[in-house]
Amino acid sequence: MFPPTEDTEMTPNELQTLLSSNDSPVFRLIDCREIDEYAICRIEKAELIPLSRFAAEAPDKLIETEEPLPVVVYCHHGIRSMNATLFLRDKGLEKVWSHEGGNQSFNLIFPYFEPPENSENHHVSAYRRHRNDSQ
Repeated sequence: MFPPTEDTEMTPNELQTLLSSNDSPVFRLIDCREIDEYAICRIEKAELIPLSRFAAEAPDKLIETEEPLPVVVYCHHGIRSMNATLFLRDKGLEKVWSHEGGNQSFNLIFPYFEPPENSENHHVSAYRRHRNDSQ
């Protein structure tokens, strides 16, 4: 279900398949956006490791474990997640992919991104207005 390890990106459809299939292998889904972006919306079950703290936190959390799991990293457009993916590969983790196009492309195709219901700030309000206007 994962792309070949020679590839550094995973398409929105490939991620959707991993998230929706009962037969999917276990993997880590990492959101490398910043805390305020994560508060606005996120893919369910994603773990936050902001790119600003990635070098300090990711090795302990993702690589230096008993059995490192495959990792899919996403951000807003796919640039930060590619940087995070290349960082992890440089550290020796082979099964890691950046989500192609980030959550912007994913949200256009699949409705996984929603602000937490108890979250309300000016970013969330703007996001909800935008979602309502585009429907």
